[in-house]
Amino acid sequence: VAPGTANFQEGEVARAEVYEETADIHKEAFVRENVEIHKEVERDMVEGQETLRREELEVDTEGKPVVERRPRK
Repeated sequence: VAPGTANFQEGEVARAEVYEETADIHKEAFVRENVEIHKEVERDMVEGQETLRREELEVDTEGKPVVERRPRK
């Protein structure tokens, strides 16, 4: 409104809209690329020979068992 063009009367209320600019910042997730994953299993057979330890069992014929306690590893 230009000065002098609006004449307000006593008790009259004038309303004016005030606008404001604000920044609208947000994050959005989107698909950037598709990746295909598959699993391939490869098996190899290997033959070998190995000498294993021998175990012996001692039995007391008198009925008294022989017990050796070894700590677990």
